[in-house]
Amino acid sequence: MKNLTPSAILKQDAIIFFYDHSHIGMNAAHDIVNIDSTIFLRLAESQAVTYVLPQSENAGRAFLRLVEQVGERKEFSKVQDDRPMLASLDLDPGNHHMKFFLQCDIKPVNGIYELKFCFPECNIGVGSEQYSISIVVILPSYAQLISCDPPPCQEETRLESSLNNTTIALRRTVLSMQLQEDPILNIRYQYVTP
Repeated sequence: MKNLTPSAILKQDAIIFFYDHSHIGMNAAHDIVNIDSTIFLRLAESQAVTYVLPQSENAGRAFLRLVEQVGERKEFSKVQDDRPMLASLDLDPGNHHMKFFLQCDIKPVNGIYELKFCFPECNIGVGSEQYSISIVVILPSYAQLISCDPPPCQEETRLESSLNNTTIALRRTVLSMQLQEDPILNIRYQYVTP
């Protein structure tokens, strides 16, 4: 086997999808957010790759797995009540594609929904000059973006979509970001009357 460069996270792609749970007749006082991320990493030697999920009062279920091992996921769990949640995978040397998933609820305060999220930290560092993270954020139908930090590279509101000659009203705002370091995301929105 060739000598590999030092272990590093090379790239991460994430989709953050908001479900308008509170506005679709579910009698819910919250929206649901799914954060689905693929992480590309290279390991120089066999080791346990451990991710730490920062504490969050609204975190629901979260897991980590290799992309090709759909049924073998590691749920994030707490070692102690006052500690952050952890998940760990034992991996061989080489290139790996990992999947991180988190589902959480967000409740409005004075009609404003806010997601504050920091991607999990890993015991493997990022490849300094080569690391990038691409993020696509899809807000709920009829949601109006109030603020997004870091600011998106592109913002587009889709009013409708066509599929098999059927037009579907979407009214969703889609944000995209391309960054060189993991951000602390802060997205705020409110609903507008259709």
